[in-house]
Amino acid sequence: MKTLFAPSTVGRAKGEFAWTDPGEPLTFFPPCDRAESCGCNRSLPGAYSTKGTTVGIVKEAPVDEHHTRMTWAEAWNSEETGRRAVADIHKLARAVDAFPMGTVLKFTVTAGGVKFRRIVREPRFRK
Repeated sequence: MKTLFAPSTVGRAKGEFAWTDPGEPLTFFPPCDRAESCGCNRSLPGAYSTKGTTVGIVKEAPVDEHHTRMTWAEAWNSEETGRRAVADIHKLARAVDAFPMGTVLKFTVTAGGVKFRRIVREPRFRK
């Protein structure tokens, strides 16, 4: 599936982070009440780790929908949340379809969805 995946490393731009597992697909979760301080208004969670990243990469790779559904259902004690996490991977796939493979994106998350900003410069990665 062509969608957004977590980076293996993150650049040095101020405020960038990647707590996700490298290469896992990203999903969507609306920001919390403390979004400005916790960073969930500018990050997307990993489908398997449920942890956030501020940068995603458009690529084609398999997505384990069962694993995603079970992880989110267990994390939030809700089967509906698990189903929604899988559906949101598909929504992100449609949203990033116009971007070429390998495009690095930053995002802003609102209750209504995600806004993308393409990183034109080559990101500087930490070693």
